[in-house]
Amino acid sequence: MMTSTLGPSRTDCKTSRILVVDQLILAFLGAEGPGCPVNMRQSVKTCKWQALLGLARLVATGPGDYNAAQHWTQQKGICIGSCTTLLNRRKIVQMAIERTFSILKPDATRRNMTGGINAVIEKAGLRIVAQKRVRWTRAQAEKFYEEHKARPFYGELCDFMTSGPIVLQVLEGEDAIAKYREVMGATDPKEAAAGTIRKLFAVSKGENSSHGSDSAASAEREIAMNFRLDEIVG
Repeated sequence: MMTSTLGPSRTDCKTSRILVVDQLILAFLGAEGPGCPVNMRQSVKTCKWQALLGLARLVATGPGDYNAAQHWTQQKGICIGSCTTLLNRRKIVQMAIERTFSILKPDATRRNMTGGINAVIEKAGLRIVAQKRVRWTRAQAEKFYEEHKARPFYGELCDFMTSGPIVLQVLEGEDAIAKYREVMGATDPKEAAAGTIRKLFAVSKGENSSHGSDSAASAEREIAMNFRLDEIVG
């Protein structure tokens, strides 16, 4: 059986997207070569069109653009030579597509602002690939913000984050971590740029409507803390 050495660790925020691409690359590499048993080659060939179409829909033209994806597959054809294209596109995915963690805070849910905030998020080109509305216990809030335990605002922050329902989300897109931070705006809504979430929706510096991961490491930790892999559905 062929195994992939192309992908990063499964804990990487981009892993699930890249693994799909890896699997399709391997299907192409093995379809007509010595790594694929003779009695399996025909069935693999039959699946190659679907694999290429799936890859096109995944990374070539963007989610949901079926007609453009179909045109792309017709142009590329079904050939092993397409592996170079696949590998190049995989590099683009690995470099650009990220996932980040988002919270819509109690002040947003209390005022029924979640739909408006998500409209800003989606307009910015970020996709919501996982979402759930929950109410944290004190223990959950303390664990999530434990890096701030020594800070004077820690207790007040945990009080606020357990004061009402919150919406937990995983966002996906090109440079999603930095983009979402930009879309949220400055912590203090008075200093936030026009059109940002906090300028439009935040009540105050303390009740600022949204949270977003500040680094790839934070995104990985926060997503893993709040979502199972099977809950991130795209």
